[in-house]
Amino acid sequence: MEIITRKTFFQSDEFADTFICDMQNSYSVDLDESIRSDKKQLKQNFDHRQQFNQNNSPVTGNCVIVYPAINRKDYCLKLPESITLFLKTLGSQKVTLLDFVNTDFSDFPFETFQKRNIFKRISRGIKRSYVIQFSVDIIVDIFPLFFFSRRYDIPVILMISDGEVPVSLRLCDDGNLHLNFREKHHEQVIAAATVAGFVIGDIELCRGYSVSFL
Repeated sequence: MEIITRKTFFQSDEFADTFICDMQNSYSVDLDESIRSDKKQLKQNFDHRQQFNQNNSPVTGNCVIVYPAINRKDYCLKLPESITLFLKTLGSQKVTLLDFVNTDFSDFPFETFQKRNIFKRISRGIKRSYVIQFSVDIIVDIFPLFFFSRRYDIPVILMISDGEVPVSLRLCDDGNLHLNFREKHHEQVIAAATVAGFVIGDIELCRGYSVSFL
């Protein structure tokens, strides 16, 4: 496990450099730097609105994948296992956990104090401006800590995988995963998701599959 700065990560990973820049520009489009509160938010949270390398390949592929859980226990147990299988099928060995904006992990609305304390111990108190990188094998221990949080309408948390087929996995408040990848890898991503037992579609899947139904 390694903790590095967001800047170092974006400089070293061209997929993250492109994807996070696009995300931040999308979410900050209505903020006005001439307004004091907006300017403060832009400075504090939107730390990557300019790519380090303008020649990076675009990240235009996307889909939603859902683990069809029968109850919350099944969801908590099987979703992390399916994510692990999905990423290993794509050849990933390491993932980076981060927020799409520069936030302080100590402010994250974890479901319970126990989850907050476990993450604090695992991450050695990681705070603003840092990301945490770890082996795909321990997704089962870390990712569930973010389940059932009180964060709505924006990505709950996200992971970006390494390897020849990098993928961003954004957990939404319905408990599903919104994937982003380079379009040339579309077939590989869909094939890996199928192997891992996911239902695959677009954002409309979240109407029929949600942890609120479990």
